[in-house]
Amino acid sequence: MQSWAVKNEKFRYDSVDHYTKSSGSIDTALKLAKTYLRRPSPRTVANIQVDELTWKTREEFDKVKRGYGEAKAKVVDVDPSPYARERDNMKRLFIELKHLMTIGHEFVDATFQQDLMAMFDADDRYAAEDIKEKPFACVMAYESPRGGTSFEVVRGKLLDSWRHRWADDDRGYERYTEETLPNDLANKVNLLTMLNNKDFVDGVGYKGNDGVFYVLTEANTDDAN
Repeated sequence: MQSWAVKNEKFRYDSVDHYTKSSGSIDTALKLAKTYLRRPSPRTVANIQVDELTWKTREEFDKVKRGYGEAKAKVVDVDPSPYARERDNMKRLFIELKHLMTIGHEFVDATFQQDLMAMFDADDRYAAEDIKEKPFACVMAYESPRGGTSFEVVRGKLLDSWRHRWADDDRGYERYTEETLPNDLANKVNLLTMLNNKDFVDGVGYKGNDGVFYVLTEANTDDAN
């Protein structure tokens, strides 16, 4: 018998046998089935592919970081890497150059002024797109026994490009019908349903499969603390 709830420590966690229990006794086998053959919690289902959301979000943010690095490398002698640990907006040269632009200074090289404008625009976007405390929701859709579709929602936050945190413990989730699902979630889920599995849309979210969607949301009081 195989089940997500089985943890057979005789085998490695990445082995199928790690999730397997066996017995030559029918009575024991029935007891094992009653113990382990149960529906996983919404949090367990949500955890299956949440890392895909962080990876896809990071891919989009990395594009912004590369653009930021390329733009500033044309102007000043700073670290042009898209993986630089910090912005350069507080460095003296950066501040002085921005001040010259503000007071309408006429640069000898017109292309240099254009490069400056591109660098400042890239810096603004870098600050706006940084992945810090970005809220999301895992929306799981099920066929309701009474007809229609039911939704279970687990909320969390992307702490940065590599980590996430759920809002509550394993029991923390919200349940909705087609009529009560919040519009911001419903609109993005409707868009994601038209995509292929594993597809990601920046600002919308990631489609795990036909019933599991990771939606990027706006900050509100329902988000993780």
